[in-house]
Amino acid sequence: MQIVKLSNSEVEIKKSLTLGEFNRVQIALNGDGPVSAAGWTAKNLIEGQTVLLSIVIKKIKEGDKEVAFSREWLDALSLADGSVLLDVAQEIIVEANKKK
Repeated sequence: MQIVKLSNSEVEIKKSLTLGEFNRVQIALNGDGPVSAAGWTAKNLIEGQTVLLSIVIKKIKEGDKEVAFSREWLDALSLADGSVLLDVAQEIIVEANKKK
């Protein structure tokens, strides 16, 4: 596990994915069809990122209270905090792809 400190919270993140978790992220990224030569659509990319973060975020602490992961929590993050989490999530996917 890794602790990521954000501006108003600490987030505990697991650093690896199971095969099933990896597949759920891939399904979210690819939507209903094959990826085009241009890449993923913005909608699918955002959905894939959200699914990935929902899998790897294990605990969110804001001060003394624990907060559940939700799309609303994610959408309310500052751009800087969101970027930090997405960078960590990207590292997890890169590592998962190396092991395939």
